[in-house]
Amino acid sequence: MLGRDGGEAAADRGEAAGDRAIAAQVRERELHRTTIATLTKDQRDALRESQRDALTGLANRHQMNGRLAEDFAQRTTRSAGPTLMFIDVDNFKVVNDQFGHRAGDMVLQQVAARLMETVKPQDLVARIGGDEFAVILSGGDADTAVAVAQRIAKSFEVPLALEDQNVDMSASMGIALFSDAQGNSQDL
Repeated sequence: MLGRDGGEAAADRGEAAGDRAIAAQVRERELHRTTIATLTKDQRDALRESQRDALTGLANRHQMNGRLAEDFAQRTTRSAGPTLMFIDVDNFKVVNDQFGHRAGDMVLQQVAARLMETVKPQDLVARIGGDEFAVILSGGDADTAVAVAQRIAKSFEVPLALEDQNVDMSASMGIALFSDAQGNSQDL
């Protein structure tokens, strides 16, 4: 026999069940938001990793191409377009063959650090291959590019430190300057 109290008890149980359901939905939404935030951070981390060279921490070829395309797109608002420099470490294979790959990695890391020291913060230094690097100089002219190339060459005059000895290295460089005749970054 259900009296008024039995009905109220059933209603109370219904409200409690509804409250539990709402609380569960709130917890589920909070978990979903946390998961989205984590995924977003993971995605940001993945993007950053996809644009960086794992050994040197420099930009990689992918990021360099993107930056070069951006610089070309903005060239109408600048007095000068981008300048692209290629740097190839001479006789790098000899270091790997004579001292091992660990020593070669140390050389590449030191070269990366020296290149970063020779450019302005707004310029981009990238490792684009085994012993190949590129520098995008934002704006500037031929004189600026030559001055940077001279600083890079001078940085190679100091021997690179390996674990138990120093090694003399040099680099070959090329400079490509933007001209109005070039339509896009691939032409450069």
